Amino acid sequence: MQFRWKSVTAALLIGAATFAGANAVDRGLTRPWPGWARAAWAGGLILGVLAALFLLLTGLGVLTDEALSETGDPSSLHRGKTTVGVFITVYVATLVTAVALALGLESLYDIQGEGTILVFCGAMFLLASTGKPWWLYETIRRVRWFAFIERDAVMRAVLAVIGAFCIAGGVLGKVT
Repeated sequence: MQFRWKSVTAALLIGAATFAGANAVDRGLTRPWPGWARAAWAGGLILGVLAALFLLLTGLGVLTDEALSETGDPSSLHRGKTTVGVFITVYVATLVTAVALALGLESLYDIQGEGTILVFCGAMFLLASTGKPWWLYETIRRVRWFAFIERDAVMRAVLAVIGAFCIAGGVLGKVT
């Protein structure tokens, strides 16, 4: 395990700044701002938390190219392609897409945002259960608790079940 002081220090500083920004929201300092500014502030807070988390994980040596290559299915065709950059990009892009979709559908069609996020995440799990695109399946495959599943068929079945439950929860959830 490789410890990187600069990454850990940056993670703590970004985490503290994000906490201070969230505290400003709690005190009502952003209330008079226009809606677009508050949305940008909220997006910045979310990205700050993600940046701090990923910097902390890489600084502690948990999230490295070597650690990712040690997990998952050893017979995978794309075993060496899942790098930290791909891993972070997939998760950040998924989060940003889910939140943007939820906000858009809630404001345009009055569809519950939490349900939209659940359905979107369920669809991503179902898509990953097909094994295509490889970057989505392999990124999920590298998460430690999924990496313990050795057989590819079992992994795909687990992803399909999780996806189905997420979609059912999003569709059958309380509509306000």
